[in-house]
Amino acid sequence: MDRDRPQSTAHGGHHGVLPGPTRGLGPSEHGGGRRVGRCGWGGLFAHRVSATDPDCVAVAGIGRAHIEDFKRWLAERPGKKAKGLSTITIRHRLSTMRTFFERIMEWEYDDAPARLLVYSSDFPALDEPLPKFLDDPTASKFMAALALDPNLRPPPHGRTAGPHRHACR
Repeated sequence: MDRDRPQSTAHGGHHGVLPGPTRGLGPSEHGGGRRVGRCGWGGLFAHRVSATDPDCVAVAGIGRAHIEDFKRWLAERPGKKAKGLSTITIRHRLSTMRTFFERIMEWEYDDAPARLLVYSSDFPALDEPLPKFLDDPTASKFMAALALDPNLRPPPHGRTAGPHRHACR
């Protein structure tokens, strides 16, 4: 037995058989509840695959259509504070799923998919904050305060502030 490779298990959301629509999830997961319980979000993916494609009963049967469906489903889920899940949450869930598929392929599990199913292009772009600039009145106040700062040293004799140019001799 290979010690570096975890053994395959037959419980839902992990290696082996996917759970059926009602198998493997606790009571709070069945009426559209948000709590995932012991299954974690991976159990949500397995449950989603089982609910939308009952013929898919093994991890090897998962395809790109399942990933695309899960991405759409994640985008429609309610978030805690916002209308939907945050971009970071969706990226994290897809990243963890991608790592799962990479590992079972690396460890050569019998029911691993033939190819990686989660692409870099599946990850939503991060919301980049706008750069923070000082508005004109604030910049003027800052420069005035800077001019009065007693801790600033004047430039060395004969030099002006700014880039220093040294002549090659």
